[in-house]
Amino acid sequence: MARVPRKHNGEIKSKQRRKLYNQCRFTIITDGKQTEKAYFTSLKKAIDAETSGHLSLTIKTCDTDRLFETCSEIIARSNVNERIWIVVDRDEVKNFDRKIDQVKALAPERVDVAWSNPCFEVWFLYYFGKAKYFHSSQACWQEFGRLYKARLNNDYDKSEKACRVIYKLLMDCGDEEKAIQSAEQDHRNHCRKLNTPSNSNPCTTVYQLVAELKKGK
Repeated sequence: MARVPRKHNGEIKSKQRRKLYNQCRFTIITDGKQTEKAYFTSLKKAIDAETSGHLSLTIKTCDTDRLFETCSEIIARSNVNERIWIVVDRDEVKNFDRKIDQVKALAPERVDVAWSNPCFEVWFLYYFGKAKYFHSSQACWQEFGRLYKARLNNDYDKSEKACRVIYKLLMDCGDEEKAIQSAEQDHRNHCRKLNTPSNSNPCTTVYQLVAELKKGK
């Protein structure tokens, strides 16, 4: 009898990962029409390269005041295997905590919110280490811009075109595993203090979305 060649452990893991991705679809809805959209688009490309394009991810953008409505519309026409994530920044959004709770209540088993306080760049900062308190979104992305220039000798540009390679740059110059660990630690600390999202600074739950996308849920 011919001997069946043993499969390499990496090959087995790769097939298992593709199976996970085939079982679930993801939709991201964000009011970040440049930075956030570009980051998740480049993240998808990186995952596709590892899974032969098996990640089903749709990225939709809309105005902040239409996030709830857009999410409701997608839930109505999507299947039960679709995971929906809202990506939104604290910035100056009014009733921030209430809006997060309203979105999650639409379909608790399928919908979640990846929020950042004060802005999305606080997640980028975790790639380079711990984040700190920022009095404004501008102060946050300016601090990231300072580190970005120090690491890459280039100015940080928030435009979609410039951010198309942001994920690769963060992976090359930062540490995603430590970013997830640090962001989770800060989030847990705020939760222990019973801080609401609007009072949790610095903090982000984008780490949950990134981890979920990378493991295929």
